[in-house]
Amino acid sequence: MAATHNEITASLWLQYAWHRHDGPDPVAWRSAADWEAGKQAEARASTELMVEVRRTAPDLEDTIRTLHDQFGTPQCVRDQRARRSPAPSSTWPGWYEPRDMIAIAMGAPEPCRLNGLWWHDREHYPLEGIGSVAELARLKMPDWPRVGCVQRMLDSRERWRQERPDEPPAGFGIIWDNLAVPGRGEVATICYPSYVDLGLYLMGATRFLTILGGEPELADAFMELCFELSISYTEYLLSLRSESFTGLCGFGGDATFFLSPTLYPRYGAAWDARLFAHVCARHRLPTEAPCNLHSCGASAHLYAAWGRHPCHRNITAMQTRLIPGAVGRLRSSLPDVELELTLHPPQFDLVAAEPEATRAILRQSAADAGGRNVHFSVITAAQQPTDLPRVTRNVQAIIDEMTALRSAARPARRPQCAATGAST
Repeated sequence: MAATHNEITASLWLQYAWHRHDGPDPVAWRSAADWEAGKQAEARASTELMVEVRRTAPDLEDTIRTLHDQFGTPQCVRDQRARRSPAPSSTWPGWYEPRDMIAIAMGAPEPCRLNGLWWHDREHYPLEGIGSVAELARLKMPDWPRVGCVQRMLDSRERWRQERPDEPPAGFGIIWDNLAVPGRGEVATICYPSYVDLGLYLMGATRFLTILGGEPELADAFMELCFELSISYTEYLLSLRSESFTGLCGFGGDATFFLSPTLYPRYGAAWDARLFAHVCARHRLPTEAPCNLHSCGASAHLYAAWGRHPCHRNITAMQTRLIPGAVGRLRSSLPDVELELTLHPPQFDLVAAEPEATRAILRQSAADAGGRNVHFSVITAAQQPTDLPRVTRNVQAIIDEMTALRSAARPARRPQCAATGAST
C-alpha cells in the first residue's frame, strides 16, 4: 500500500518505581463515599510525588506533555475524537478482567492488589494437575450467574447504580476503542481472551507450554475448553450490557511470543481464524472487519508466520516489542498495517540510553517501517528520582527526532477519517 500520509507517532508510559501507589481496591470498596475517599487519598499521594518529581526534574512534565500533544496520535484521530459526543463519566470501580474471572471460576485463588496492579498466586493454578483428555472432559462450563466472583461483581455494579445513579457504571472491560485502521482512524473492537493467555492463567507457564510442546492431543482438547470458556464468558457479559463494536481485538495474545514457528499455526493462527468466524456469524460483522494482532514479547521468530496468517487481510494493527534491526522484516510480513512498537527493556531502556542512541533507534526503525503507519510506545521505569533528568533529556530527544521525521516526510494530502460505525 503506497504511503498517503506520513505521520509517525509516539507516546511514553513512565513509572515512578520508588513510589508506592496502591489506591483503593476496586474489588473491596464498601461504599461510593469510601471509594471517593480512597481516590482522593490516591490523588494526594500523586500530588506529593509530583512535588518531588518537579524538584528533581523541573522540565519533565512539560516535556512529556509536549510529546503527547504533538506526536501522541495522528491528526486524523484527533479530528475523529473531536467529532464524537463526549462519553458519559464511568466511575464504577470495575472488577477483575475476563481472564482473571475465568480462572477464578475454574478454581484459581483471587489475585492480590499491590501498587495498583493485580498479582497472581503462581503456586496455585486450577488446572495445573490435569493429565488427560478424559479429565478435561469431566470439567463443566461455569454457570456464570452462579459463580461467586461474578455475583459479587454484579452486586458491586448494582450497589454503584443505587448510590451514584447520575454516574453510570463502566463496562466490563471487553471493548477496546482504539484499534488503528490506517487511513481510517480508529474503531471500537470486542476482546475475547486468547488461548495462550488463558492457558497461562489456568495451568501456569511450565505445565501449559509443556503440553503445547509435547502432548498435542491434550493441547487440542484444552484449546477446545478455553475456546468455550472465552466465548461463553464474553457473550454472557454482552447479554448484561449491550456494547457497540465494528471489529475484533482478539488475535494473538500477550503470551503469543512463547509459541514457536511450528506451534503458532496450530495454537495461535488457527484459534484466531475460528474466533473471527464466530464473531462474524454471531455479531454479523462483515468479512472485511478490522482486527489487531498482538504479542507482548520479542517475536522476530514469528514474523514470517504473521505474514501467512489466515486472516492476514483483516489485520490493521500489530502491537509487539520493537527489536532493533528487525523492524524491516516485520514490515515486510505486514506491509499495510499500523505497527505499534513497544520500546522496553531489555531491548531498549530509556533510562539508561544516551539521547543520540534514543534518536538513532527511532530514526532507523522509522526508516525500516517504510516511514509510515508506525507508533512508538516507550515504556520505562525510573527506579529513583536521580533517574529523572536523564529521562527528561531522552524524552526531548524523542521530540527532536519525531520533529525531524515529520519534516522529512513528503507533503501529502491528509486522509479523512471515516465515521466510526457500530455493530452489536
